Amino acid sequence: MTDTIDSLASQVRLAPDLLKVKTVVSCSNSVPPPRYSYQVRFPRLEFVLSGTYRNAFCTPAGEILERDLSTGECLFVPVDSWNRVLWVDDVQGFSLLFGTRQLGLSNFVWERHSASLSHVATRCCSLPADSPLYSIVQALGLHLRQDAADAASSCLLAQTVVEYALKLLSDPLVLEHSRAKHLYQSICLYVQENFARTINRDTVAAHFNVSPNYLSKLFRQYGQGGFSDYVVSTRLDRARFMLRHVSSHLDEIAGSCGFRDPNYFCRVFKSRYGRTPTEYRQS
Repeated sequence: MTDTIDSLASQVRLAPDLLKVKTVVSCSNSVPPPRYSYQVRFPRLEFVLSGTYRNAFCTPAGEILERDLSTGECLFVPVDSWNRVLWVDDVQGFSLLFGTRQLGLSNFVWERHSASLSHVATRCCSLPADSPLYSIVQALGLHLRQDAADAASSCLLAQTVVEYALKLLSDPLVLEHSRAKHLYQSICLYVQENFARTINRDTVAAHFNVSPNYLSKLFRQYGQGGFSDYVVSTRLDRARFMLRHVSSHLDEIAGSCGFRDPNYFCRVFKSRYGRTPTEYRQS
């Protein structure tokens, strides 16, 4: 497979204005996400290279909109906000994923005639907690939340985010990282994106074309715990957010966070935090 960064660099050389940000649209989490929407605990920036990228999302006022984005337009998705992609036409673009100490790039290509999607994270690198990129992304989010936010400043901030992120991802020092560390970072980001789904060591190992034992070895070598512990921690972190911000029943929260057995969810939650989910919510 052609590397996405190299492919993107080739496209930009042929069309220098390809990465010019023309419009930035932001979404919210003022209403619960509908089925098939995408909601994670880190900010994302979706950039359209060509075609029509239709999305449903909500405004801070609680209104659900549908919007067609075209070349040079961005969708900024703040922490815990959601969007739902409505595939209607050919489109090519990429997502910048600002995960927990990881920066990732995913390309997406949708072909209308085959009704098929290619969405593969092809580059990932470590991102220190004090990285300036986090501050720029936060500034973009704060600016877009202002009622009188001007479009020119939004585009300038988004342009800075795109160029800075792509520079980090294409840095030779990133490319010199061992394949094993790069794979570990990619798996962590994949878990952060897909924790609500039915994933386990075997399914994730199969997704990355490695053996389950090798996946476990990566987490022993680079992580602070095993793979299963990382998945559970990611799910519990999401559960704590939902317990604070939504009034859904515990069964619904458990399912939304990837726990198929509500009783198991309650046991694990109490074991980790010393309180039941209900006690945590009341406190």
